[in-house]
Amino acid sequence: TVLHFAAKNGRHDVVHLLLEHGADIEARNDSKATPLHAAASAGHTKTVDPLLQRGAAMEATNIRGQTPLSLASQYGRLRTVRLLLERGANVEACDLKGLTPLHASL
Repeated sequence: TVLHFAAKNGRHDVVHLLLEHGADIEARNDSKATPLHAAASAGHTKTVDPLLQRGAAMEATNIRGQTPLSLASQYGRLRTVRLLLERGANVEACDLKGLTPLHASL
């Protein structure tokens, strides 16, 4: 979706505008990822934060069972990992392979 594209590219201004006009914060793409997955995997903390403030589900899983925290960990997005942890993301959530965010970071 356009919201996924804006989130992936760190366009927090566009994300805000889209959400103000009714975009679905929990929309899923072909891999079942949400806009929060897109922003977290790219390390766009300034986009992750407003998504969380508006109620984006931190524990949503994509087609591989990965949470936004798992993806941020996998790609070494440390500031995003820190933000998600501060907001209460589950560090023990396992993906479909049984890997936690800690495993994903290695």
